[in-house]
Amino acid sequence: MSLVSRKFLSRVATNVLRQVEGSLLEPSATLNGAHFIDRDNDLFSYVVEYLPTDTVELPDSIEVLRRLQKEPDFFMLPDTETMIHSKLQKVHPQQPAW
Repeated sequence: MSLVSRKFLSRVATNVLRQVEGSLLEPSATLNGAHFIDRDNDLFSYVVEYLPTDTVELPDSIEVLRRLQKEPDFFMLPDTETMIHSKLQKVHPQQPAW
């Protein structure tokens, strides 16, 4: 999935763009007005899956789950942070998730 070609409109996209506009960072818009959000393509697919239903099937890979832990803050999805934490505890209960 290419972030450049992927267009989406959601509460998350709106919140992220508002946050960028309210900060010192400038949003990068293309000529057609679409915004480019520079995130990992593989991880972004979990965000896109989550948006319509507020659910997502998380992987069993500890490495991917650890990488995913950064996404809830960026996309302002606190519920996914809880989901990821729970999945990490289930997959690898001996290690602390955070």
